[in-house]
Amino acid sequence: MSIIVWAWAGAWLVVRLWLEWRVDRHWLPGTAEIAEDYTRWSVPPPNALTPEGERLWRVRYRVTLWGFVGWVALVGLAIFL
Repeated sequence: MSIIVWAWAGAWLVVRLWLEWRVDRHWLPGTAEIAEDYTRWSVPPPNALTPEGERLWRVRYRVTLWGFVGWVALVGLAIFL
């Protein structure tokens, strides 16, 4: 079970970092200060990303949320088994 928990965490981290890299490629020119200072992680910044970047931002949010929830569920299952 430990292997499954760590495999999930590893896969989740790889996908999350890949999405982070993809979102960083879709910032519009002249929005570097928004990219550095934007703190609301569930909603993309207004007028700072391309449409594809906004879609990827939302996908990244879902991967972060559900990946973490799945990992916690696996850890809870491992504790009780």
